[in-house]
Amino acid sequence: MDVSRLQLPKQTQKLCQQQSDSLKILAMNNIELKEFLQAEQMENPMLELYDAGTEADVFAVGSWLLSSGRVSPALPGNDEENLSEIPDRSGDSLSDYLKSQISSSELSPDELKLLCFIIDLVDTDTGFLTIPVKEISYLTNVKIDAVVKCVLYLRSMEPAGVGADSLEQCLLIQAERAGRNDKVLTELIKYYLEDIAERRYKKISDALHLSRQQLLSYVEFIKSLNPRPGRGFGGGEAEYITPDVIVSRACGKWEIFLNDSFVGGAGISRLYKSYIESAQDENVRKYLREKISRAKLIIKSIEQRRNTLQKVSDCILEKQYDFITGAGELKKMSLGDIADELGVHCSTVSRAVKGKYLQTPKGVCSFKYFFIGKTGRSLPETSEAYSAAEAKAALGEIINSENKNSPLSDSALSKELDKRGIALSRRTVSKYRLSLGIPNTAERKCPLI
Repeated sequence: MDVSRLQLPKQTQKLCQQQSDSLKILAMNNIELKEFLQAEQMENPMLELYDAGTEADVFAVGSWLLSSGRVSPALPGNDEENLSEIPDRSGDSLSDYLKSQISSSELSPDELKLLCFIIDLVDTDTGFLTIPVKEISYLTNVKIDAVVKCVLYLRSMEPAGVGADSLEQCLLIQAERAGRNDKVLTELIKYYLEDIAERRYKKISDALHLSRQQLLSYVEFIKSLNPRPGRGFGGGEAEYITPDVIVSRACGKWEIFLNDSFVGGAGISRLYKSYIESAQDENVRKYLREKISRAKLIIKSIEQRRNTLQKVSDCILEKQYDFITGAGELKKMSLGDIADELGVHCSTVSRAVKGKYLQTPKGVCSFKYFFIGKTGRSLPETSEAYSAAEAKAALGEIINSENKNSPLSDSALSKELDKRGIALSRRTVSKYRLSLGIPNTAERKCPLI
């Protein structure tokens, strides 16, 4: 009885440690998981990492498009070749460069102000405008027609493709500027970018009745286009994002694929496993048994992570199908909705989506983007950092709905943003407010009559 009492705390402690490690692995994105496995391998000779056989292909694909935070998979090609097409304006911000092209003779003062507001919503890395026209209209209290006019004006600027709402539209704008807007090219850009990226040339040739030579000619032209017109400008170091999950259309239906092939696989080292039987020293055998137990736990946790992420992603695709496929708007959805559907705890879903990105035909975005509440904005449950464009949009929304007789101070605005899961300091709020052309508290206050 005494022995049992002594062993029970150790077993409980071991179980808690296993659960803790499993939860940590679940919360890791693919990049973090790969770094974790590499570090673990240095400490555990029983854990053997092996190349899944696709790492080189994945990075070749990523070098063209996947490096951007909101684009689709890359086409094969030399990224260095595309650098010559990108303006070297490391000293200028994209916003400043765009505003320098505005002609006051073509726009009214109100339209100029609206256009400057829209320019500040453009993603500084990709050059895409991902905030919907309806939302901009709501934020600015301006009619949709006026917003559309300014967005079209933005898309006429340089660099070509800036202001597009998707990779496909970005490339189509550039193709049109180059005088290449034939039907086949349009079809390739709209529906076959992923197939081109994966070199499924026979499938494309058969579908569009093209010879291989004709198809390769189109592919070379597409590769010459710039998938990130915002690149090459100042404004801070770009953050490169690799999606953890990819939604694509295959065999006539939409499917979820985990983008973790570059992480490789993990297994038990056969070489070291054989040492357990041949080792004469009991301490050595004990050490190896502990390491093999640890390796098995990691492998099991990785598989559980994959299964959970797959199920969560499938559920999100089902609930947000219209938005992801471009047929409708985002629907209200919480972490609890997914948890109830899958029969798991809400914290499990939270860890599964934490810090991870989903690639859709509309671009790459954080999983948190799909969880929206009554306000129409992302819920704070997932609490990852917002992009500058999303933060500015939320800031404009709060100011637009504030009491005009008692406008919010920058400190109060910071607190309101925090309620939405957007953590910004008062100084950053002030900076974003000024970039949106919004005056300070005193200037926004309506005089009492």
